[in-house]
Amino acid sequence: YGPLDSDEQNIAKHTEVKPTDLATNLQSVGILKAAPVSIYIKLHGAFMIIAWLGCVSISILMARHYKNSWPDSTLCGVKLWFAYHRAIMVTGVVAIIIATVLIFVEKKGWSGPSPHAIIGLTAIILSLLQPIGALFRPGPDSPKRWLFNWLHWSGGYIGHVLSCNRGDMFNIKSFLWVVIAFVVCYVSLHILHHLKTLLTDNDHKEINQSYLVLDLGDE
Repeated sequence: YGPLDSDEQNIAKHTEVKPTDLATNLQSVGILKAAPVSIYIKLHGAFMIIAWLGCVSISILMARHYKNSWPDSTLCGVKLWFAYHRAIMVTGVVAIIIATVLIFVEKKGWSGPSPHAIIGLTAIILSLLQPIGALFRPGPDSPKRWLFNWLHWSGGYIGHVLSCNRGDMFNIKSFLWVVIAFVVCYVSLHILHHLKTLLTDNDHKEINQSYLVLDLGDE
């Protein structure tokens, strides 16, 4: 769909693109009808993007890289990074629940075992298990704390990877490439983080050694 040129004879660049509801043979000639996109589907996608790309991503970064930040500050009796992590993650889970309700209302229930539905539902279940599991988190000195940490970590990252499942991603090969790219990026960030930590520690050691020599010299 689009306008004509100024002479109203030639077709200009189209201004609107709408997909058809069924696959179309481009060698055939005929009238094609565009499938209207429901407001529920649009809101479903919007809430999922806000949840996974926004809230979950920020919350993971807070837990991974900000544990040593604001050491003397607390909020509601917990460290500041944990308060942010918890609040942002709960917001994300609420957005995921809203998005799930919207798509079930649109499809009038379970739409069928499509790859998008199965992968998406798995990610949703993992996201709901995260806050439930956090309620049973053992204390820092508990011998079972390592088990909780691994379950919480793996459940969060697996759900985050599965959330890359788009509505039109029915090619498992494409999805695997997305997973591989995510893993490569994650490993690369870990390597850079450890290199930065190593360099920072070496700088601190050099400063401490210099200060020690200077202090002894003055004495």
